[in-house]
Amino acid sequence: MYPLSVAVPGKKYIIVAIQARNHAVKRLAQLGLLKNTPVFVIKNLGRGPILVEARNSKIVLGRGLANKIIVQPLN
Repeated sequence: MYPLSVAVPGKKYIIVAIQARNHAVKRLAQLGLLKNTPVFVIKNLGRGPILVEARNSKIVLGRGLANKIIVQPLN
């Protein structure tokens, strides 16, 4: 398990935890990013924002917020 900010593009992951304060957790929930949600990493250049797809929507996350989302690879 590791932060979404280091996830490899082109792979699918599942959210196992969100290590953030209440406001950030609510914001992520509004975007559809909850625990046990599968996410597909479209773009992650190692700096700057991260582009993911979850629940048939493309979502751009800042690196700071992506650091708070803990994922594990899906087989």
